[in-house]
Parts: sequence; structure tokens; C-alpha cells
Amino acid sequence: MRVPLPPNPAELLGRGAEALEQLTSLLPRTVALLERAERAAERAEALLDRSEVVVAEAELAARRTQAVVERAEGVSARAEELLASYTGPLTRLQPAVARLAESTDPHEVQAVVAGLDLLPRLVDDLRRDVLPVMSTLGDVAPDLHGVLRVVTEINEMLGSIPGLKGVKRRVDAEHAAEQATRD
Repeated sequence: MRVPLPPNPAELLGRGAEALEQLTSLLPRTVALLERAERAAERAEALLDRSEVVVAEAELAARRTQAVVERAEGVSARAEELLASYTGPLTRLQPAVARLAESTDPHEVQAVVAGLDLLPRLVDDLRRDVLPVMSTLGDVAPDLHGVLRVVTEINEMLGSIPGLKGVKRRVDAEHAAEQATRD
């Protein structure tokens, strides 16, 4: 059997050479395209890896946020209960607090703070020094009456001694003048 030849083998050879030339010129472009595809695949893989990290971090942030929200809901519920318990008293106190705020100067507030700072020391001094003395005042009153009686008697006796009446009048006048300047 015989293989039939194409009608024009030279033309066929020319077209084959031309096709081979075109294929050869496409080879560098194909290699470049394949390299670009490989780089794009590597970048896509890196992006996929990073996106997995971002997703994991987002899930962690979501869990933390949920925990914060749950705590905030608990705090909010307790705050609402507390506010509800104070609403009545605060409403009743509001006019007094408004009046106090309008009539209070900063120096008055400072004076109150200074007074409060002194209060513990003042209470200690009262307990230590004043209260013991006050508890004995009931016992001192009769003694004072007795001393006053004796002083009155001495004063009368001095008035009966000759020559001391003038001294007594002068002392009484000085005493009266002192009383008048005090009043």
C-alpha cells in the first residue's frame, strides 16, 4: 500500500515551518504566563493563610466581646436595681439639694471639709478632757455655793472694818466699770 502524498509537499512544508515558528514564538509567552500564574497562586495561598489568621483573630475578638457584653449586661441590671431603689429618696431630696447647690460657695465647702477633718480629734478631746469634767459638775455646784457664801461673808466683814469702806467702794466701782465695758 502506498501512502498518498499531499498535492504540494513544498507548500505543506512551508506551512509546517510557519506553524512551528508561531509555536516557537508562543513558547516564551506561555512560560511567562505560567510563571505569572504560579506567582498568583503563591500570593493567593499567602492571602488564604493570612485570611485564616484574620478569621481566627476575629473569632477570638468575638468571644471576648461576647464576654464583655455579658458582664456589661450584669452590671447594667445591678445598676438599674440600685437606681430604682434610690429613685424615691433622691426625688424627695432634689429640692433641698438644688437649694443647697444654689446657696453654697466654694469657700463654705472648704470650711466644711476642714471641719470634718478636725472632727475625729475634736471628739477625742471631748471624750478625754470635757466629758470627765462635766460628769463632776453636779458635785462641784454645792461647793461653789459654799465658796460664794464665804466670799460674801468676807466682803461684809471687810466692809465693817474702819477705813476699808472707801477701798471697798473703789473696788466695787472698778468692778462695775469692767462689767459695763464687757456688756
